[in-house]
Amino acid sequence: MILCERVHAQQQQDQHKNYSLHEPEMKCISNGKNHKSYEFGQKIWVTSTNRHNWIVGITLCQGNPYDGHTLKQAIATTEQITQVGVTDCFVDNGYRGHGCVGLAQVHTAGSSTRKLTRT
Repeated sequence: MILCERVHAQQQQDQHKNYSLHEPEMKCISNGKNHKSYEFGQKIWVTSTNRHNWIVGITLCQGNPYDGHTLKQAIATTEQITQVGVTDCFVDNGYRGHGCVGLAQVHTAGSSTRKLTRT
């Protein structure tokens, strides 16, 4: 009942709004796309193998961190789960400027793929 009263009393300018009654942890995430400026939900990382796309890890992010700041933890989690060192990491453009040096070779989407192989 307290949650219903809080939703009814919230204003458009409020900072911490509830967007869902059944999932109070839901956040409004700005994604910078023209056709869809906002998304509602929570951020997750999905890590998979390069060759056969087996999903080896899914991790829920707390809050709304910048993608580039989560790359080191995603690589460490993948290495811990698979017990294999990560040598190549393929990411989308949200990870530009990640500052992750030495852990793995990071390839962003849209970069040159002439030298890459799926081995």
